[in-house]
Amino acid sequence: MALGMRNNSTVPAAAFKIPFQELIPCSFLHAVLRRAGLRRRRPPWITAEELICDLVFHVVAHAGTLVRQVKDLTTKA
Repeated sequence: MALGMRNNSTVPAAAFKIPFQELIPCSFLHAVLRRAGLRRRRPPWITAEELICDLVFHVVAHAGTLVRQVKDLTTKA
């Protein structure tokens, strides 16, 4: 059997996003990022809060690409 990355996530995006936001609200992430001194230059493709949620989901999902999982969670291509 060939070893390779599974394409489908073991955790559905819809089942992850709401509990994650309840555990770590976007307002909290926004406050942490503002205290870190991050500056706004132009509107980002995805917000920092979405990126953090997507990165956590990517680790939890155990499969698939980060780009695909960002698209699943944010519906942004």
